[in-house]
Amino acid sequence: NDKIKSATGSVRLILDDGTNMGELSLQKAKQLANERKLDLVQVSPVHKEGVPVCKLQDLAAIQYKKTEKRDEEIKKQKTEKKSVKEVQIGTSISDNDLNFKWKQMQRFLEKGRTVRLLVQMKSSNTLKQNQRKDRAFEILEITKEHLKNCGVENPSDRKIRQDLIRTMFAPVKQK
Repeated sequence: NDKIKSATGSVRLILDDGTNMGELSLQKAKQLANERKLDLVQVSPVHKEGVPVCKLQDLAAIQYKKTEKRDEEIKKQKTEKKSVKEVQIGTSISDNDLNFKWKQMQRFLEKGRTVRLLVQMKSSNTLKQNQRKDRAFEILEITKEHLKNCGVENPSDRKIRQDLIRTMFAPVKQK
């Protein structure tokens, strides 16, 4: 209330219910705020006539709502982080296990979650490095084909390292 300054000594006042009271003296506006047990908040520094625009509001309630909204946004960001599911597949995976992984990925995508697929090219069997790499790309292409109805791969998310291919599948937006 005391921080509001006006060169003309008057303010344009808006009540808490949105009613425009017009131009009043700053003292009268402060008195009205005290009577209603509200705060006089400067909304705009200068209006057309060089008079600041002020509003009667419960400042504590507004700050509480802002804090509540910020906390809700933080909570939403945390849940968005959890909405990414990771599925790991090795190059020596059997067909039955691969079908299970596809069903799992399909279920996640249908629920609207993003799936991070990791195809690992390490193996304890005697497949040579080139064979493992070829098998990893084969698994990736088959997976893309299998999930085309419920998820799409973003090519820019594909990362290939020496022993790992990582990519992301986003759910298809249904109309």
